[in-house]
Amino acid sequence: MPNEPVDQHRCLSDPAYLADTLREALAPIELDLLLWRLAELLHQRLGFDCVAFGVVEGPGVSFREAHGTRAACALRPSGGWHLPERAGALARALERRETVRCGAARRAAGAEAERGEDSGCAVVPLVHQQSVAAVLVVGEPAGGRLAPEAVRLLEQVAALAAPCVTSAVRLEQAQRRAAYLQIESDLSRLTMASPDRGQLIGMVCRGLVDRLRVTFAALVICDETGRFPVLARYASAAPFAEGVDAESWPARVLAGAGAAALAEQSPWRCDDVREQADVQPMAVGTRSVLALPIGLLGDVMGVLEVEHPAAGYFTDLERARMADLALMLAEALDHAEIFAQQQRRWQHLLLANEMARVASERLDVDEIARRVVRELQDRFRYPTVALWLAEPSQVVLRAVQSQLALDAAVGQRERLGEGCAGWATQQGRVVRVDGVDELGDRRALGPERQSLLCVPIGSAEWPIGALQIESPEPGAFGEDDELLLEALAHALAGVLAGAQALARTQQLREDLTRMIVHDLRNPLQAVQMTLGCLLGGDRPPNDARELLRESGRCIDEMLELVSSLLDVSRFEDGQMRLRLAPAVLNDHLRAVVRRLAPLARAKSVQVTTVLSSQLPAMQLDGELVERMLANVVGNALKFTPEGSPVSIQSELVELPRAEWSWVGGAALISVRDSGEGIPAQYHEKIFEKFGQVESRKAGLTTSTGLGLALCRYVVEAHGGRIWVESTGSEGSTFFIALPLAGPGAASTP
Repeated sequence: MPNEPVDQHRCLSDPAYLADTLREALAPIELDLLLWRLAELLHQRLGFDCVAFGVVEGPGVSFREAHGTRAACALRPSGGWHLPERAGALARALERRETVRCGAARRAAGAEAERGEDSGCAVVPLVHQQSVAAVLVVGEPAGGRLAPEAVRLLEQVAALAAPCVTSAVRLEQAQRRAAYLQIESDLSRLTMASPDRGQLIGMVCRGLVDRLRVTFAALVICDETGRFPVLARYASAAPFAEGVDAESWPARVLAGAGAAALAEQSPWRCDDVREQADVQPMAVGTRSVLALPIGLLGDVMGVLEVEHPAAGYFTDLERARMADLALMLAEALDHAEIFAQQQRRWQHLLLANEMARVASERLDVDEIARRVVRELQDRFRYPTVALWLAEPSQVVLRAVQSQLALDAAVGQRERLGEGCAGWATQQGRVVRVDGVDELGDRRALGPERQSLLCVPIGSAEWPIGALQIESPEPGAFGEDDELLLEALAHALAGVLAGAQALARTQQLREDLTRMIVHDLRNPLQAVQMTLGCLLGGDRPPNDARELLRESGRCIDEMLELVSSLLDVSRFEDGQMRLRLAPAVLNDHLRAVVRRLAPLARAKSVQVTTVLSSQLPAMQLDGELVERMLANVVGNALKFTPEGSPVSIQSELVELPRAEWSWVGGAALISVRDSGEGIPAQYHEKIFEKFGQVESRKAGLTTSTGLGLALCRYVVEAHGGRIWVESTGSEGSTFFIALPLAGPGAASTP
């Protein structure tokens, strides 16, 4: 288009000339380009100082960037193009479909009006087929008014341009409707395919940027407080604005425009960010911002923020379209969440079935831990999954699988009560961290973790371990995740306890087999040697008596071992019946001391007995009580070094102690030896069946592990209590307390 000025008088008198002048300006079919060329023609060639175009969109008018200025103009303040504050002129122009002139309510920036008046404007509608597609607004000269000929020329230009502008407006509106329909169609198609929420959000954001040519589109799903982003996706046609980056933008959305939309629970818009200093755009080149809450029936789940490079872009019509899209997106997200919940329920069932299969396969603890961790990550896509198991005073990391960098490895330990796993295991309570600032002194398993969930396996009274999951996103774990891990932990408690018990049983069985073979083999070999000597005649006859005596002792040991095995089994099966009769406990003690006197003399052990004469007759099974006392006193003699003392004492305790489980007095027996002592961690274990096997493995000299277990069963069957006190290498003292009233009178106070 040539840039020489056009004769306004000729345009008024020669319609063909005016049409020829406009021909090139009206050639584009793209609306913004068409308006730009019309503005350029009016400004540069027809000589109008200030022009702007507004497109009718629904009930409002959207002013476009197409403009022309040659002097300061009240139509163009810092915020963009608009009419003076007398907005009634625009309404009249649209209603009457004729030119309306109005005076300005604001003075042109930086220019003094001539003749003491401000400049006004003329609003010229572009009418085609009795409808207004757009308005042409022309600023009047400062201190003056447009001449009637100028107004008539503007009306002729508007009349000639109206069909082209109407077609371009309708084409743009059709393209925009098609863009929305395409986005909605893609959303429906993806929803029917049952995707996850991240896919839905990402597709909508990309569609808004690609099809509607917005600068930036983002959707942030937040927690119940509206402060922490749970899921966020964005698409942008421009770089991030200064101070915004790929990590901080979700929090900035929730703290900026999104906060206003969430607080009002309605769409919030900013027509020009340069007029509102408190609004920070996310992308470079943004002028207008629209934020819409996403939710159904007042239940807001997040916020959608859209930015555009044109000021005032989000008109009422555009906002209504965006609101419809936001509602459809909320329904799609709700559908995706329902589908995800159904999937999780299905995965729960599969996981429960897997746990049942694991329990039936009788796997070892480490294999169970590895399989649980693998199943959790494969089925539920947790970034990091770990399983800890409890040991005395600590928890040990037995299996871990992660998609992120790890600072921990299998075998890492935490003290009970410390760290996430140690605290959850000891307290039997869930640890849930939604942000890195809430971690405190609790360490995650690696860097970049923002949220963490740790669920105990077992309880505070029966600690087994803990399940721990971690994520790089804040607030990533909700109630569903907590319920899932709690259900899994409940199922795992039995599986792991069974596996641990099976492992202990297998180990004890192996140790018991070796122990019994050893304890039976020695006396059998002794008997075999004795018989061989007697039959072979290698020994003189006067030695035969001693050999037979030794063989008899070995046979007694084997019989005692077999009897103990049988009696312990009867107690465990509930088949042992006490044969109670009145008896004096001191008499049984004296009988045991007499029977074991040869063993004491052989080791030069001085046995001291202090027996109280106040002990009354009691209801006892004399045979079992005497065997129990023989085991305790025999252990004291066996483990006491040669020449060291053993003391036995009985006394009457008239008042019950707090730790006793009965009311009334008791007979208390103490047997003190001078042996090597028993470490504190074995004080309870030595009274368990084969519990002394572990003591032997730890380097302690012990018997088969059946004698003290039988003693505990006998004492408890009589309603009493047996325990040991030992300090270092100063020997051990075994205590036996039997209620005077007998086993039937034992009761909890």
